[in-house]
Amino acid sequence: DGADLMRLTAVDNSVTTDGKLKSDEYIVLKITNNSPNSIFLNSVIVNENVTSFNTSLPPSANGRFSIIPGTDDEGTTPQSSTEIQGGNSVRIVVKLGEISDISINDAIRIKIDATEFDLQNFIITAGHAR
Repeated sequence: DGADLMRLTAVDNSVTTDGKLKSDEYIVLKITNNSPNSIFLNSVIVNENVTSFNTSLPPSANGRFSIIPGTDDEGTTPQSSTEIQGGNSVRIVVKLGEISDISINDAIRIKIDATEFDLQNFIITAGHAR
């Protein structure tokens, strides 16, 4: 929770003293496609709330996600498609939609829905949230 998440100046959460993520705030995920084949993200699901693809940074509406290159050296221009090529890393910027507040002590449940793969589930525990 805070400003300039992952050094992205356009991605600011309100600085709060209650230590919770709220609707209209952001999370940034870094993922790597270890497959030699491209995958295409259908959706990113955060605590059972489905988000859909958006081509602006930050995402233009709640419940949307954008895909940007995996490192600062590669820039922050959003991708125009949901493709993640084999062997590449990307950052996914998610603007939370209607979601119950997520306390810093709570786990964040992430599901990645991509073509060619079963729904992938990830749990980010409080100790891993930064």
